[in-house]
Amino acid sequence: MIPDYIPIKVTASAAKEAAEELGSIKGTEDTITLLVVWQKRDNLAKVATGIYTASWTAPQCAGVHSNQYFHYLSSVGEIRVDQAKRGYDLSSDSAGLLTWYNPFYMQYTPDEVGNFAGQTGYGYISFEKFVDAVTALKEGKVTLAELDQRGLPT
Repeated sequence: MIPDYIPIKVTASAAKEAAEELGSIKGTEDTITLLVVWQKRDNLAKVATGIYTASWTAPQCAGVHSNQYFHYLSSVGEIRVDQAKRGYDLSSDSAGLLTWYNPFYMQYTPDEVGNFAGQTGYGYISFEKFVDAVTALKEGKVTLAELDQRGLPT
C-alpha cells in the first residue's frame, strides 16, 4: 500500500490496568489500537482504512499471552498472519483459493544448496520423537510409564 497511499487521519485508543494488576508499571497499556485512514496519492477519491492493534494481555490460562496478528484485506486479496496459530493464510482473486502456511510446522522448500530442510520444524520433530519412542519401546529400552513421564516434544 505504501508508498502509494498516505495517512490522512489517525485515531488512537488504549486499554490499561490489566497489566498493572499483574505487577507492571502504572500506566502500562495492555492493548493499543490505531484506526488509520489512508488516501491514494494520485487519486484522492480512493480511500482505505487500516486498523492496527497490539495487545500484551490474555487470560492466564490462555495458550498465548500476546496477540501478534496482522490482517490485510483489499479488493483483490487478503493476508492473515497469526503468531498464536504459528502461521498465515493468503487468498487472492488470481489464485482463486485460500492457502494456509505454517512455516514453523515444517519447511517445505529446500535449503540454499537444494537439500531437505524440514527437520527443524515442530511437525517433523513431533513425528521424529514419536518414531524414536515407539522404536525404544519395541526394543525394550523404555516402558510406557517412562514415556508418560516425558514432556511433549514441541
